[in-house]
Amino acid sequence: MDAPPQRLAVIGQGYVGLPLAMLAVEAGYDVVGIDLDRSRINRLRQGESFVDDVGDSQLRAALDTGRYRASTHYGEATNFAVAVITVPTPLRDRSPDLSCVLDAARDLSRYV
Repeated sequence: MDAPPQRLAVIGQGYVGLPLAMLAVEAGYDVVGIDLDRSRINRLRQGESFVDDVGDSQLRAALDTGRYRASTHYGEATNFAVAVITVPTPLRDRSPDLSCVLDAARDLSRYV
């Protein structure tokens, strides 16, 4: 009997997170992509990519497998095996601003 697919949560569905999510789906993971930008999530749900490295056809194929879903709610990330945080870290005074990473980790920790 085959083991069920592992669940992966990818926090941030931008130019790093979305390609990672697509590769994970292709590798057989069940993936939930979390992003707080509701319009971004709505576009993803419609199969419309806004990332150059991910074409609409690749995104639609991932959606069609049922192993990828996009959400604005961290609660969708329950029972995951792995979580990857891919949110922006802009430079402030030549140092990365980690506030978005800390916020994502805090919000995700409620479901660990």
